[in-house]
Amino acid sequence: AAPLIDKVPGANLRILMRQRLSEITGLTGEAVSQLVQSAPADAPPSYDPYVDYDAMPDFADYQPQGGYEAQQEWTPKKAGGPNQKKWDNNKSWGKKGKRQEFEPRAPRVPTAVEPPMQAALRTLLHHPELAEKVENASHFAAEDQSNAQLLVALIEARQKNPNLRSLQLIARWHGTEQGRLLRALAEKEWLIETDNLEQQFFDTITSLSARQRERSLDHLISKARQTELSAEEKIQLRELLNRNVPAQNPTSTGA
Repeated sequence: AAPLIDKVPGANLRILMRQRLSEITGLTGEAVSQLVQSAPADAPPSYDPYVDYDAMPDFADYQPQGGYEAQQEWTPKKAGGPNQKKWDNNKSWGKKGKRQEFEPRAPRVPTAVEPPMQAALRTLLHHPELAEKVENASHFAAEDQSNAQLLVALIEARQKNPNLRSLQLIARWHGTEQGRLLRALAEKEWLIETDNLEQQFFDTITSLSARQRERSLDHLISKARQTELSAEEKIQLRELLNRNVPAQNPTSTGA
């Protein structure tokens, strides 16, 4: 490889190639240069001095016997001619004479956005350890939505038995509509980034907790207008009024 380096154009490239050859072979740069200088010269090309190349006929002077046959001139076919196929009638021609092959695209069908509650269920199935970070899940246990009740049940089941895996959680609702929903969510492809899963999960928990507090507050205020509240209800009402966290505030923390 050393003799071939001198044939490479570019002085800088030859220097780099010699350095690389030194690294591969372990030889010094001086040893590589000596190999290049001591390499035998290239053998001269084979040439027969007894052949008179100038006396050979030029290929341009060669004429085949019988001459060339007259060739027909090619002419493009006209649109709508006898060779046009029936299914070509609907295709238009562009400005440069090229046929437009593309067809208009069908309208896009909007993709359904996954509800936050289902996203929280699916996140909890793939990461059951998140249930241990939820405090007082019973605060939103009275949520009217069935998916919210299922989420609370999953959280409480995992908190009571931290060793439960995803399949064991799903097996608790085997043969039910909730079980089929959990299995479908567990097998569903991720639609959101992994980095945002935990944040979106706790945003859903916060929203549920805030809505439950608002319902409890409305209930106690409505009851206080009709009758006197008990001492326990008055304490609960005072705590809710002090917190008074709106449901639309995503930065709130539950419980």
